[in-house]
Amino acid sequence: MNFYDLKFSEIHPRHFQAKQSFGKYDLSVIREPDKDFYEIAVFKNNNFVQLPGIHIDDDVIPYLEPADVECIMRKLQLIAGPN
Repeated sequence: MNFYDLKFSEIHPRHFQAKQSFGKYDLSVIREPDKDFYEIAVFKNNNFVQLPGIHIDDDVIPYLEPADVECIMRKLQLIAGPN
């Protein structure tokens, strides 16, 4: 799976979100109006989680380009293991 496989839906006017599950983790990717960047958060059982190698010091990671989001998706695939 890559960034362009994500399916974005409008959640508020001009605010778009894609969600993707990776094993027991859920990735949320947000694009806000008039911004060229994305922000992500990772959830487990509907609660924010911070994962080593992905998060540094906050639940939400802002200012990401599609390639950055894709790297996080790959890390989540590795953490989740095979289906």
